[in-house]
Amino acid sequence: MVTTVNNVELSVWHQNQPGDPDDPPDTVIEGEDLNSVEISGRAEDVLDEASIEAKLPLNEEYDLRVGDRVQFDADILVGVGYGVSYGTNYGGGFTVSWTGRIKPTGRSRSHCGRVDSTLETDATDFVGNILQDRKVTGSWVNDDVGKIIRDIINQNASEVDGSNIPDLGVSTDQFAQQADAWDMIVGLAAKADCLLYQDGRELHVEPIDNLEYAFSLEPQDWLYPWSTDTDDNVKNIIRVDSGVARREEQSQETQDSFDRVTESSRLTYRLRARKSEIHSVDLYVSSVSDESLEVRLQADEGGSPVAIDDTDSDIESTSWDADNLPGEGWQSFFFPNHTLPDRDPWLIIQTDGPNGHDIGVNTDGDPTFRSYYPHPLTYEVSSTESIDEFGARELSIERENLETVTAVQDAAQSELARRAWPSKTIEFAANSIRAHALEPGQIIEVDRPDVDAVGEFIVVEVSHSYNADDIKLETQITAKWRKGVLEPQN
Repeated sequence: MVTTVNNVELSVWHQNQPGDPDDPPDTVIEGEDLNSVEISGRAEDVLDEASIEAKLPLNEEYDLRVGDRVQFDADILVGVGYGVSYGTNYGGGFTVSWTGRIKPTGRSRSHCGRVDSTLETDATDFVGNILQDRKVTGSWVNDDVGKIIRDIINQNASEVDGSNIPDLGVSTDQFAQQADAWDMIVGLAAKADCLLYQDGRELHVEPIDNLEYAFSLEPQDWLYPWSTDTDDNVKNIIRVDSGVARREEQSQETQDSFDRVTESSRLTYRLRARKSEIHSVDLYVSSVSDESLEVRLQADEGGSPVAIDDTDSDIESTSWDADNLPGEGWQSFFFPNHTLPDRDPWLIIQTDGPNGHDIGVNTDGDPTFRSYYPHPLTYEVSSTESIDEFGARELSIERENLETVTAVQDAAQSELARRAWPSKTIEFAANSIRAHALEPGQIIEVDRPDVDAVGEFIVVEVSHSYNADDIKLETQITAKWRKGVLEPQN
C-alpha cells in the first residue's frame, strides 16, 4: 500500500558548525521543494543509504555540504479506526524519521534557463559513517563489551550518542592500534550476540533476546511477500587463528637499584629457555638520555656470550628509540622470528651511545625482567545441532589484533553464532499503517507456510520511497529468520 503523507521536510545541520548537536537545524527544505527521497534503513553491520532530490528556487539557495547531517521526517496521518502502536506519535499519526550524512560523491546540481534548479545528492547512515571515519587506539582487559563500545564512542566520536548502550553481561579483551572504530564495534556487538542499528544520532547495541516484539503479521499488513533461503554459507566448525601470543618463561621482578648501561658498558644475563624461541623480554627501565636502548640475544660459549662485541654473532636483536621509552617503568622488547641454536641464550643490554640508560637490578646485579615464549593463538568451536542438521562444514579464519586467548575464543564463538544456521529472508510491501511504522531491530511473527516463512523474524531493512508528485510514501520491509541472524551459544 502507498500511504498519503501529510507533511515532509529535510533538516540540515552543517558539519563542523559550532554549537550543540541538538540545536535547531541550519537549513530546512520544506515538502514543496523536496522532489523525492529513497531511504534504506538497515540493522546489522550494513550502513543505511539514501538518495535525495530537491528543487532549489532561484531566489533561495539551500546550503547543503558534504558531511552535513540530514534528517528526513514524513508525517503520516492515521485515519479513523486505526490504533497506532509503533512509530512516533505526531499530529494524530506518526512520523517516519531517518538521520544520515551527505556523502562526498554523487552530489550534483542542474539548471534549466530561469526555472528552478535541482539538487541531487546521496547520504549514508550518520552514526556508522562517523564511526568509519574514526581510528581507535587503546586496550581493554576483561571489560564488558557495552563499556568498551561506550568508551570507543565517547573518546572518538562525540557526535554519536552511545549513552543508551548498557553493560551487556559479556566480558572480553580488546587491543587496538589505529583500528577502524566501526569495524571494532561490529565485532564487539557480535561477541555479545547483539544487533546494531541507529536511531537519529543514537547507536543501539541490542541483545537479540531483548529486541522489541512488534506484532504478528496479518494478511492486511503486507502485499507480495516472498522468501529466500540458502544453506550455502552455513559453517558449523569455526577455527580462528590470530598468530601467536606470549606466555611467561622466567622472571626476576625485584628492583633494588639501577645499573647504567651504555654502548660499551653492557649488562648481561643468561636466560632460561625451554622452547626454541624467545618471544619477548620486559625490562624495568629509567630513560635518562636520547639514545636507543638495544636488547640482543647470543648463544653461550664457555659460560659467556659467544662474541659480545660482534653483533653479527647475535641470534636476534631489537631496540626502542628514546622517545618510546618510559620515564621509569616496564618496557617490552619483541624479537623477530628466530630459532635458538641451543637452550638458554645470553641477554645483552646496551645503548647506542656513551650516555646510556638505567636498568633496574636486584642486589645481585641481575636485571629486573620478565621473559616470554610464543604460543599459538588458535581456537576451534562447533555447533553439534548444526552439524546434525547440515553435516560438518569447516571454516578457518585469520584475525589480526587478537592478543589473548579470551579474545580469540570470543571471536570464534561470535563467528559460529552468525554462520551455524541458514539465512532465511522475507520481503514484502507494507500494506497497513503499522507495517509502514516498522523499524529495523523489531521482531515480527510470521505464519505463511505458502511462502516458506514461519516463525520469528527480525526486521533488518526498512526502505521508504517518497515521491512529491503524488505526496505518497511507499515502504518495503526485509526481515531475517531470527535463528539465522544470531543463535546465542551456551
